Amino acid sequence: MKKAIITLSMACLMSGCIMIKENKLPIVNANLIVNDQSLKPSVFIDFKTNVDHEDALNKQDANLHASYFKRSLVDSRCCTIAGSKQQADILVEGFVRPINNPWIIIPSLISASTLFVVPYWDETKYETEVKVTMVDGGVRTYRLDDSVTLYYWLPLIAASVLPPVFFHNRSADQRTVVNLYNNLLYKMKRENTLRPQ
Repeated sequence: MKKAIITLSMACLMSGCIMIKENKLPIVNANLIVNDQSLKPSVFIDFKTNVDHEDALNKQDANLHASYFKRSLVDSRCCTIAGSKQQADILVEGFVRPINNPWIIIPSLISASTLFVVPYWDETKYETEVKVTMVDGGVRTYRLDDSVTLYYWLPLIAASVLPPVFFHNRSADQRTVVNLYNNLLYKMKRENTLRPQ
């Protein structure tokens, strides 16, 4: 049994994998969200996972998404970050729902047992709903989603030695979430949601 576990672990380490963005949203570069306003409203950001109970892992996931949104907000140069709701002109409430397939364990075990000769893939979806309470008291809601797919297959071991221009196997997840919030900021900019009083 111990030998089988070691063999399986080695196979996982030596297997090839790539992570690919689905690009359900258009690519929005940082220069498109820049909004140099002379008056900059203060924004308070509060993200939660859209679940009935929020455990430590869900809280960590929500904080990660909030940090990506803050990063996009800082890059846009439109606002300042408020430390509390009382100090804020604008309130941004985010509800994050990362969706993973719970049944993926079955094909992953089958693939691993063949040393990844049999391929498998797993899609992770990111759904975000953001409610913005504006300076004038108006409320706008935005819903965005995108996904990444992780492919495991032995011949993809080449992905680990090729330059990133061919495979973005380690950064696609992060780039997908960053682009999701850049899209959100771009929509807010076009609709003048983050305008000062």
